[in-house]
Amino acid sequence: MDNPYWYSEKHSHLIDLAAIRIDAYHLMNIFLSNEVLSFENRLDDENNTLANLHCEFYRTEITRLLVNIAINTRIYDDQMKSIENRTQYLEHCAKIDTGDYIGIFEENGETQEKFKIREACNKIIHAETVRPLFERGDHAHSTVDEMENPDEDYEWWYLTGEIEMTGVRKFKKETINWFVNLFVPPFVEIVIDLLSFKPKE
Repeated sequence: MDNPYWYSEKHSHLIDLAAIRIDAYHLMNIFLSNEVLSFENRLDDENNTLANLHCEFYRTEITRLLVNIAINTRIYDDQMKSIENRTQYLEHCAKIDTGDYIGIFEENGETQEKFKIREACNKIIHAETVRPLFERGDHAHSTVDEMENPDEDYEWWYLTGEIEMTGVRKFKKETINWFVNLFVPPFVEIVIDLLSFKPKE
């Protein structure tokens, strides 16, 4: 048997597209299921098993999934831009990743005209603060009996599907403070569309 080392001479990282899609699926589900979970369970109830499970893992899972998606999508994008069908891939990117869809990007307080997937992945990787946004439920919680306890006002909150991130970058000795509001479901959608590229015969 020959040394397998030589078979990998021109190989780069092997990116598992299915793994990125699975991570995207799990990330999407955390956000899209949260309103129902928060409505049906009091998340501050220490005796509620589902609430405790959610509170224990949702932040670490959001971070793990975001970072995995961002790193692997960046590597995939780099690799695809160096293949024989690079022009087709760039046309595919231009069609689906318009920069108008996945969030808000500001530098030193100025909103940038475009915010594309590659920039979003960079910001996820380099973010110094990461804060999922919550919204207060606008109707009575499922555990509140408005007939028996009309004065009870239990506040419940759920994930909106947006994440605020901040960080700093240096450019020609200038310090640039940046802010991102990432829209998670559209971000996931564009990532999946990006990975769907298939070169034409």
